Amino acid sequence: MVFLKVRGAFSRGDFSGAFLQAGVSELTMAAICNGIALHGGVWAACATFFVFSDYMKPAIRLSALMGLPVKYIWSHDAFRVGEDGPTHQPVEQEAQIRLMESLRNHHDRMSMLVLRPADSAETLVAWKMAMENKSVPTGLILSRQNIKDLPSTGKSRQESALQATRGAYIVKDSSVKPDIILLASGSESFNPG
Repeated sequence: MVFLKVRGAFSRGDFSGAFLQAGVSELTMAAICNGIALHGGVWAACATFFVFSDYMKPAIRLSALMGLPVKYIWSHDAFRVGEDGPTHQPVEQEAQIRLMESLRNHHDRMSMLVLRPADSAETLVAWKMAMENKSVPTGLILSRQNIKDLPSTGKSRQESALQATRGAYIVKDSSVKPDIILLASGSESFNPG
């Protein structure tokens, strides 16, 4: 938040700002980011509530097809109802975005990198992965709730979180053969309450 207080937005006739406010126009914002990425020289990133990714889908699909490294940052993940209530908690958006991750683009690469970190340590790892991804768009699906960090797996939490680069890792193992194995991502990964 300090960044937003210190640096202003671009405005008409004044380009001393550090970011562009698109207003309530997610498709326009995503399309502008595609143009910025096509031009080059600047990292293109846009952020909004995850439910509004529906409006952005045409532009997201274009960045996936063209291999543009746009960073899509979405808050209010699909599973915990937050400050803005159930209208901002989509349950179908993640499946749709993950489908693009499974599709191959014309370079025979995955079309999009989709990351859904569980806590602050995994969010740092996810952001690093997003910035290192220069060949396809990245979608960061984040929670807006006050999520407690997952337990460490014998190392520091940051070292444990680095295992997220492999796609998945064991947070808590069993010394006996379990009857059930739970898999989770994002904010439903750990609920100490």
